[in-house]
Order: sequence, then C-alpha cells, then structure tokens
Amino acid sequence: SDDSPIVENVPVGQMWVKVENPSLFSPGDRVAVGCRVNDRWVSDLRMDKIAQNPRNSVKQWQSRHYSIRWERTVLEVKGNRIWLDNPIVMELDSKYMSSWLEHVEQDRTTQSGIENIRLISEYDTTVVVKQKSGMYKGLSYEADENHSWSAIDIRSAEHCWVRNVTTANFAYCLVDIKKGAKNITVKDCVSTHPVSLITGSRRDAFHITGGELCLIERCRAEYDRHGLITGSKVPGPNVFLECVMINAFSDAGPHQRWASGVLYDSCITDNLLAVQDRGGWGTGHGWAGVSFVFWNCDAATLICQSPWVNGKNWCIGCSGEKRPGRKYTDGYVRPDGEWISHGKQVTPESLYRYQLAKRLSSKQTCIR
Repeated sequence: SDDSPIVENVPVGQMWVKVENPSLFSPGDRVAVGCRVNDRWVSDLRMDKIAQNPRNSVKQWQSRHYSIRWERTVLEVKGNRIWLDNPIVMELDSKYMSSWLEHVEQDRTTQSGIENIRLISEYDTTVVVKQKSGMYKGLSYEADENHSWSAIDIRSAEHCWVRNVTTANFAYCLVDIKKGAKNITVKDCVSTHPVSLITGSRRDAFHITGGELCLIERCRAEYDRHGLITGSKVPGPNVFLECVMINAFSDAGPHQRWASGVLYDSCITDNLLAVQDRGGWGTGHGWAGVSFVFWNCDAATLICQSPWVNGKNWCIGCSGEKRPGRKYTDGYVRPDGEWISHGKQVTPESLYRYQLAKRLSSKQTCIR
C-alpha cells in the first residue's frame, strides 16, 4: 500500500494523526496506523531481562517481533491532519518507534452470523485425572482431550456476529476471534462444562487472539481458566461488557505480550481480574497489556499495573481485594496503575453505554 510517515508523536485517545503526505488519503479510505518498535522500547520495558522460569522456556522480547497495526477509516483530511473513526490506543512516541499511516485492502466475509444454537463436543467420560499440584491439588475431574477444542473460530471477517450460542464440553473456547477479524459482536453466549486438563492453552472461553473493534457482551463462562482474555499484540479498541466468569480457575484480563486498548466494563469474576507484567509465565508473557480500563467491575481480587514506559492502565470503580501482582525475582517494583474509587462504583454505570449513547445522539461516527 501507499504509506506516509506519521510526523508527530500521538497520545492515547487522539482521533487524528499528522502525516508527511496527506494528499495520499481521502475520506472513506480504509487505513491502518502502524508502528515498529526499537530496541530501546524493549530495554526500557525490561522485556529483554525477563527472569527465566523452571522450564527454561522464556524467550526475551525482540524489537523485530513487535510491529503492530490498528485499522481505521479516514473521516476527514485537514491540512496534514488525518482524522480517524476511532482513537489511537497506544502512545506513538518517536523515541521508541517509527509509525506510519497506510492504505488497507481486505477481502473479508461480512454480514454473517451464528446464532440460536447449542454446540456439544462429545468426549470420553472415562478419562479422569486427579490434580497433583498447585491450588487445585487433589481435585478429580474429566480431562479427555481427544475431542473438539474450539466451537467457533472467526478470521478474515468483519461486521459479523455470534449470538445466543451455548456450548458444552469443548476443550478450548466458545469463540476465538483471530487476526483479520474486525467489528465482531459476541452477545448472550454461555460456555459450560469445558473438558480438558486444567493447564495452559485450554479453557479460554471468550478469546480475542487477534481481532479488533470487537464487542463481547453479556456472555458467561463457567469452569474456564481465562474466560475473558486477549492474546499477543491484539490491537484495540475491544470491549468486554457485562460478562461473568463463575468457578473460574484463573484470571481474566490480557494474557500476554502487549495487547492494547481494551475495556472491561461491569464484568464479574469470582477469581482474579488483572493487567500486569506476567514476567516469565508461559514463554515470557511479560507486560500483558497497555491502555486497559477496568470500569465498575467486581472481582475476588484485582491487579492493575502500568508499564514503566509507553502507557498506563486504569482500575476505576472496581470492587475486590487489591493485590500487588506476581512475585518477581529481579528486585524491581512494577508501577501501580491508576486506581480511582477502589471499592465504590462510579458514574456512569457503564462507560461503554455512555459513550455509545453520546455518539448516537450526536450522530457522529467517531468516539469522543
């Protein structure tokens, strides 16, 4: 595509970028804001010094692996300012990255949905294991893994939906919104009775692994691990709205490697809601997310940290015991996120619904 360098630093929330060649762009163009980080970014985040785990599986972050793109639509061109339909969700700072605006062409499935259906994965009920260690030591449960893992995968699709779907017995997820998916709504869905080992890469009921501009609304996960999560370098904004995790075996929140711009609004979990430096978990998850907002959520425990550089995270109006984060062996204290009104809800009750109502009432096409 034709691309033009972005010539001025861009803060989080800004609706426009200044470019070197504005004549390349017109209202209605489909574009992407792109960035490629440098070694200083990795170093200042201390992601080249992640403590090794007992499995010796940690891979230090390398700048060449962190090119990120956020798709947008051009609303207006004023001088060298290109106005976009959705905000910038990660600070674009020239000392840490090069950034640009480029045209996008995508051949995607559109206006298609899956709704009003119950999906069941058959499995071998005789495969039962007893947890040998960890917080669930002694727990006996069905753990066959030779059966269906994902109920619904979405990729290369936009303006599509999943609605009123219930799943039972799947090993991995109800829905996986993958790279190339955009403007996807998942609504009023329930994941029940997952069947698998209780360990990594399993029981992630509602997983945004690569999609952007997606809404997961009024969904429920039962007996999952990470029931409401994002994956590596997921571009935002994305929203989890009024979702519930019951009998959760692990946390909700960003899972690994710098997802950006996600709102957890009025969500409930009987386990942990967290955005933090996950350090050497997995293969070196590190800083899991930036520009995350927990808004009027209710959790058993809460963790909200902000990375040392290049962004913040917020915990606003949420209830639950505040925890300091995972235990680190490097001696560095991770910065706290922005905590506001801990233990007491704020108004509006739903940030997403408030912004939606304002946008619709003013008949504007961009979030302000």
